[in-house]
Amino acid sequence: MKRILSVMTLMVIILNMMALSVSANTNKVELTGEIMSTVIDVDIPTTASFIINPNIPEGNPGRYVMPSLNITNNTTAPVTVTMTGFDNKVGTANQFTEVARDAKVWDRLGAIGSASFIYLGMIAEDNQTAFLNHTTLLSEVTANQVQLENKELCHIKSGRTVTLDLECQSGSAFQSEVTSVYEIIFLVSLYEGIEDAQEPEEVTPSITGITSIAIDGVTDQLDFTKSATYHIYKGNPLNALFTITTSSEDVTYVANYKEYTGSQTLTINCIDGSTPGSYYVQLDHDYNGNPVTVKYVFYW
Repeated sequence: MKRILSVMTLMVIILNMMALSVSANTNKVELTGEIMSTVIDVDIPTTASFIINPNIPEGNPGRYVMPSLNITNNTTAPVTVTMTGFDNKVGTANQFTEVARDAKVWDRLGAIGSASFIYLGMIAEDNQTAFLNHTTLLSEVTANQVQLENKELCHIKSGRTVTLDLECQSGSAFQSEVTSVYEIIFLVSLYEGIEDAQEPEEVTPSITGITSIAIDGVTDQLDFTKSATYHIYKGNPLNALFTITTSSEDVTYVANYKEYTGSQTLTINCIDGSTPGSYYVQLDHDYNGNPVTVKYVFYW
């Protein structure tokens, strides 16, 4: 009895050891990633100047000589440009009141009005390739509006340059030369939008040549896109009414060795086939630039 028990015990131990040898161990790996902050690197001019020549009539070249400001985004990510300041520099002489363009009748302003009011704004050409996801400036930007609230101008792609143009309107009665100093303040921040990948638009390939063929009004039995021979049963095989549609009216094709041009409805006399009781029409054409010969064999 002891011997039997010992054998049984040994078998249990062996089985347990075998079970332990095939068990799986779960191990966790803690992965730590460190992402550095993005450095905003943008080139913006620090000085610019404009000239008003009141001796040139309004609307003529040279009346306003206005600068362009190029803003280049050297950052590796898109950025957003916001204008937060557009006003006379504090403490400088000849302080104007900036107004909307349509706030004054400019050609009627006298000396006091001309020295007091001015319109200044910032514009940009549409569809600049540097714009991230818009085609025009995001806001109408005038000095008087910026003095009330910040104006978001644009989102600039990485490595691209946006050109902004200053515009102006003023009176014409200046008793002496005037110098006025302005400060324009730009705030540049990382673009906060989420740009999902765009699903590619499904493009239907264009077809050049014949686009459809019907025999006696039936189209579903015909394939004209590759060279082949097709067998068709019809009551009167001696002639067939073909309706052929082409992609343009200058498309040429040959039916039973006669040339045709453009979309047509034709009664084509069949050629006697090699098999008794069969007749055929042979169509030669180019399908998307590839030569195709199709033979339609009719039986009755």
